[in-house]
Amino acid sequence: MGYKIRTAVPADEGKIRELFLEMLRTIYHTDDVKGYGDGDLDRFWSESPNRIYVAEDGQVVAFLSVEVHHDPVDHIYLDDFSVTAAYRNKGIGSALIRTAEAYAERIGSRAVLLHVEKTNAPAMRFYERSGYAVFRDDGNRLLLKKDIEDHFCEALREQNTEKLLTIPKSDLHNHSTKGCRRSWLAERLKKDLPDPPVPLDGLSGMQEWFRSALKPFCDGQEGVLLRWEGAFAEAKRNHIARLSMNFGAAEIDLAGGIEVFRELIEGFHRAYCPDTVFEPELTYPSNCDVSFEAEKIDGYLQSGWFRSIDICGFENCQPIEAFLPLYRKAEQYCLVKKMHAGEAGTADDVRRAVEALGLSEVHHGIAASTSKETMRFLADNHIQLNVCPSSNVMLGYVKDYSTHPIRTLVENEVRVTINTDDLLIFDSTIENEYLKLYRAGTLSVDQLDEIRRAGLGTGWRS
Repeated sequence: MGYKIRTAVPADEGKIRELFLEMLRTIYHTDDVKGYGDGDLDRFWSESPNRIYVAEDGQVVAFLSVEVHHDPVDHIYLDDFSVTAAYRNKGIGSALIRTAEAYAERIGSRAVLLHVEKTNAPAMRFYERSGYAVFRDDGNRLLLKKDIEDHFCEALREQNTEKLLTIPKSDLHNHSTKGCRRSWLAERLKKDLPDPPVPLDGLSGMQEWFRSALKPFCDGQEGVLLRWEGAFAEAKRNHIARLSMNFGAAEIDLAGGIEVFRELIEGFHRAYCPDTVFEPELTYPSNCDVSFEAEKIDGYLQSGWFRSIDICGFENCQPIEAFLPLYRKAEQYCLVKKMHAGEAGTADDVRRAVEALGLSEVHHGIAASTSKETMRFLADNHIQLNVCPSSNVMLGYVKDYSTHPIRTLVENEVRVTINTDDLLIFDSTIENEYLKLYRAGTLSVDQLDEIRRAGLGTGWRS
């Protein structure tokens, strides 16, 4: 018997319905039970965070449904749970529970809750052995709870890189063609790759070094595909639970068009990190021909695959308002609107970009720290800044980690996340970004954990 645990897909629904009926008959000792109605499982097949996990041994032999909740605290609720008779007492139930608990930790939930019938003594013993305790008496049922331990703070205090790698994190500012580690790429190419000078003399210095020193090793379509693969390999290695990765229109065309491109990227996602919440972002360089790109953008967006839009590159190449045709298109497709602003620019640039384009997130945005008014505006309007500390330091926009303006932003209640930006160049992986800020005394363990949870989509203060 060699079962495996996996996330359910719509094709499993028939078997899940059968197992649910079997579970009801076992609990209530009657065949007169009512199963799922039409559409009852649809919420698990949408893009919501809810999950069904199944155990498969040639066919589905068990399932556990998981609902994600945020009231009164972030938690998951284990709803329906069934193991077919022939497969009971073989560890499958425990494996499903552990899988759900790992998911809870990955998305930043603080507890796992479930109900058990008071008359179901074997189930009660099973859950007690698994670490659950009675949280509330709900009449005929007991609500059980298990707290999820916070290993991140412990690992950060210990400065334990290996432990930090196993803990769920996000990376929401990630340029896909520069999203892999240099050591990974060197190993795949079987070549020694150069290190960049420090500092890199701003964005122009970075781009010049990349074009002349590094890109010749991994250029063209084959090189781009390899770097994309490496970005997903890093998401797997670093336990990235939520990944927003941007792709340029030119890169999509280089891959052979949107359908070929999408198949390639989804293949990397499935192969390396299928449980990572992946949010692809369409990005345009700040010197692009806006009218030309606005005419083409529907071809990239009409499939509904992209989740956000971004403008990257040199700040103030064009007036911010010049990009409105692209952002109006983004609105039509309900994309999250982002833009690179306020790394080399000013606090006024950050606010103007948010107001003119209707942004909900800003990539970088650290210049906002120089203006109390701008920080208050960002905090009041719940605008998130996706900050990349090593990028800021290595490009010379920030002196060092100890004086990084992320501290000022946090102290002024601006929402921030911590990200890698161009990992291939800056060579600081996401767990290392947290370590650098901790070692420099920039932020406390609790502040860094709160930022981590914010990136996962949970736990931010209201």
